[in-house]
Amino acid sequence: MVQFRKSKKSGPFRFTLSQRGIGTSVGGGPFRLSLGADGRARRTVRVPGVGLYDTKTIGGGRGRRGARKTRHPFLWLLAVLVGFGLVIHACSSDKSSDNRSGSSSPKPAEQPVPWAGAPADGQWPTDAYDRVPFGQLTPVPPGGPFTEFQFAVVGPPQLTTTDDGKTVRIISKVTVHRVEDKGFSEGIAKGQSFMFQPGVTAPENRMDESHGTDPTVVCENDRPRTGETTVCDVSFTAPASEIPNSYWEINRFDVGTWPSQL
Repeated sequence: MVQFRKSKKSGPFRFTLSQRGIGTSVGGGPFRLSLGADGRARRTVRVPGVGLYDTKTIGGGRGRRGARKTRHPFLWLLAVLVGFGLVIHACSSDKSSDNRSGSSSPKPAEQPVPWAGAPADGQWPTDAYDRVPFGQLTPVPPGGPFTEFQFAVVGPPQLTTTDDGKTVRIISKVTVHRVEDKGFSEGIAKGQSFMFQPGVTAPENRMDESHGTDPTVVCENDRPRTGETTVCDVSFTAPASEIPNSYWEINRFDVGTWPSQL
């Protein structure tokens, strides 16, 4: 299956195009509003410099079959901001097109190759919490929206680069076990929360609340039945400095990515 994801910033706005659709976020510093391709609106509040943050879904998206969608005042504000951002983005795109007119054809995309400087193992960073050791399934929370699945990373990640190691694509195979069926129509990729957590945050991403929040998730079976197990490839591209000692945050649990994260 061909996967793609492209992001573009225009002022305070970030537009992300993927196979799911278009996602938009606006904000900076300690506060950000985002509207995902799945229609869900979220707000993130972060305490700079200490690693504390809070992300909350504030409306939209698909819920249970037949459930009525909730309207929220933040959605109207976000819709206005997105519309304004699209106008700015369209103007900047027109200027870019004018600048590119008459130029030669773009170079073909680089093919990913193994990262020559790839680490073989990693440790837990000190700021990781609710740690689930490498190779162990996450526990089932006592309540809330994330009680359907358990997750475990069972092998070291695959690391590739297209720019001689400046940025690196990290791909982990995640085992997913379905515990129960609560009747939600969304599959694993859209219905569960996956985030990339760097071992050390690169300076350019230190104040970017959207960094790490939209990995690509591709599952052999996106909707396994209760009691069934499947495997998903979870991937994200980050600066090479963020890869050592990194890990995945899945449904609020920090999941070990390297064999020594026990």
